[in-house]
Amino acid sequence: MVNVRRVYSDEDKRIILAVLLRKTKPTVLSNGVTKEVAAQFMVPLRVVQRVWFDHLQGIENVCNKKPLNCWCKRVEVDPQAIMQIPPSKRTTLKDLANELGISKSTLHRRFKEKEFRRHSNAIKPRITDDNKKARVRYALSMLDPDSEDPKFQGMYNIVHMDEKWFYKTKGSQNYYLANEEEEPYRSCQSKHYIDKVMFLCVVGRPRYDDDGNCTFDGKIGMFPFVTEKPAERRSGNRPRGTMETKPLNVKRQVEQAWNEYPAERSNRVFLTHQTCMVEVMKLMGEHRYKIPHIRKGVLQSLGILPEVLNVDPAIVNVAREYVNAE
Repeated sequence: MVNVRRVYSDEDKRIILAVLLRKTKPTVLSNGVTKEVAAQFMVPLRVVQRVWFDHLQGIENVCNKKPLNCWCKRVEVDPQAIMQIPPSKRTTLKDLANELGISKSTLHRRFKEKEFRRHSNAIKPRITDDNKKARVRYALSMLDPDSEDPKFQGMYNIVHMDEKWFYKTKGSQNYYLANEEEEPYRSCQSKHYIDKVMFLCVVGRPRYDDDGNCTFDGKIGMFPFVTEKPAERRSGNRPRGTMETKPLNVKRQVEQAWNEYPAERSNRVFLTHQTCMVEVMKLMGEHRYKIPHIRKGVLQSLGILPEVLNVDPAIVNVAREYVNAE
């Protein structure tokens, strides 16, 4: 067993000194007082004697002489040093640690303390000046023409359509298993050609009555693009080689996710779309912006979620001048 030396606080030492002063003369210890005080506070005799000797040298000396920071000094990360490193040389913590000249573990602790952040950078399509004007023109077309103060339309007469590929499975999938559980076995004919199906999704903005009840969830439909393939065997209904429509097995899972998608979240998507259009007008069609967050979930729980967003008139005027400029 390793003996660990106990560190007594300044308050503990002052209390011991006060008891010593009550039991003896100011400058001379009476016989047996140190043993009595040591037994009272259950501390070693030398601790009581050291408190008394420190008192004789001055009351300010009755305190811990141990420095406040007696361990290794903290290694700080300079944000300016990080910004001077080329982005291609700081894609991992190991690379960044090598460039900064510190250990990876120290850098990871500074990361956990949020002294710097991780960023996932997605490449964006290049847009021309005509594309920028078209984006601003679209944002302006979504403003309510009957409103004196600029604000967006309710967007209840707008339908959004988009297609999406869904794979039957993934080439690599993580699972959390019990220690004695058997690992799942998955197989396919070729991992380079995993079965997939395309769905066309059509949605509109959900509608609510005056009491806040959802009268239309905005889900117009999800339509699978099925495949046609010749029949491999003949049957009583058709000969071999007849073209048949074959939907993939993934259709059931996609339809289940479609049915479970809440209308409240779909309604927030339309408000997020409006916040993005405001940023498009601010940046004159550029897409170098972060999606604004207006705490829609909190506003909805408080019952004050707006139906449409207002726009600063100055932003609208500058955007119109940009579109009308030749």
